[in-house]
Amino acid sequence: MKFQKIEIANYKSLHNVSVKLSDLTVFVGANASGKSNLTEALDFIGEVYQLGLESAIARKGGYENIAFRRARRAKAPIRFIVEIEAPHYYSSIHRRLMKAKDKPQEYVRFIHAFSFKAKSTAIDAPYEIISESLKVYAKLKDFEDYKIAAEYARNKNGKIVKEFYSRSPELKKFLRDSPFSRNPTDFFFMRRYRSTLGKTQLVFTGLMDIYLRGGRYYYQQRNYISSFQLNPRSCRESGIPTPNPELHRYGANLPAMISFLKREHIEIYEKIVPTLRQVFPSLHQLNLSYTHTKALALQFQEIGFKRPWTAEDVSDGTITTLAILVAIFNPANSMVVIEEPENSMHPWGIRSILKAIRTATESKQIVLTTHSPVVVDSVRPEEVAVVNRNSKGWTNITPLIDLDNSIAEQWHSGTSTLANILDSGSVPEAVPGA
Repeated sequence: MKFQKIEIANYKSLHNVSVKLSDLTVFVGANASGKSNLTEALDFIGEVYQLGLESAIARKGGYENIAFRRARRAKAPIRFIVEIEAPHYYSSIHRRLMKAKDKPQEYVRFIHAFSFKAKSTAIDAPYEIISESLKVYAKLKDFEDYKIAAEYARNKNGKIVKEFYSRSPELKKFLRDSPFSRNPTDFFFMRRYRSTLGKTQLVFTGLMDIYLRGGRYYYQQRNYISSFQLNPRSCRESGIPTPNPELHRYGANLPAMISFLKREHIEIYEKIVPTLRQVFPSLHQLNLSYTHTKALALQFQEIGFKRPWTAEDVSDGTITTLAILVAIFNPANSMVVIEEPENSMHPWGIRSILKAIRTATESKQIVLTTHSPVVVDSVRPEEVAVVNRNSKGWTNITPLIDLDNSIAEQWHSGTSTLANILDSGSVPEAVPGA
């Protein structure tokens, strides 16, 4: 599954932005330009699909804390348009969820649009959904490109009021053999979410959740977007052992994730330790122990030392590197967003992390924000987007190569590095106060 494009309106400083996402996307820009607001918006989208709109808003502190800040009270609706591409399988729901292993040759694309706003300008006013729609496109074996298969929309009360179905025989079969239905009231996802439909819950997230879990045969996958703002203090905390642990936004629960990977995904764990040794060369192995509260704690066994180091003993760069590696290789994530991975890192360590990130993009999308010239010089011009804020307080996001047509040519010819280009001030949008 891949997020192709996301449009965001009136989320914090993101008044009206459109973001195209590749396997690796790096956002650069001055402080207070809106990079953190962008990563929060991506995290919000992931929570919408994982937990539902109401829970996602609550986890962000309520509607007033996510609405566009320029006005004293938010009046314009918050709007998202999310474009997702995923493999398509012709099989039963059970096989899609549990057994499908062959690489598909057919794909489905969703364009899910929804908007919601507060009912009044009072700070504690409840919100309501203004609109929601879903377009479904299919790219079948005999199709050169995507063709629209169906389109659905709902009203404020959750009732589907508009329908479109393709008359193409191939697309009719696609709809019939998918978790869609020719009768919208009989959607599989509506059976699951019927009790929560109404003015505060989205209708089509259930369908996308079910389908996208099926499109990826790894049935334990649950986090479409995982966003991280890692700090060493949280990464050093003890973890709670559970069957399917989760690495928290700031790095907490790292020991539980290491235990999980060693137990269930040894092939992933064996990717992590060699990369960590490039930052901590004398590391022999990672161990786990229990604290007096029966929580898990990390231990670092160093060559030549009889006693292991605890998580409190190792450097900030070492513990942060470990957390980044766990985040990017965790098989439960489709997209990983990491803010400023260079923090606490030596430049050579950053390069090792970026090599691992490039490897991880073979199976998932990764988004980075950065101020580091080392990070910028490790990616291609088409993977960089510039974030800046105009005089109205709006955040703009523009692909780097769209700001200056000569940048790609300079980079490919070797006449200049991306870091030098940005540092020279030739791209005003990337310069603070320009």
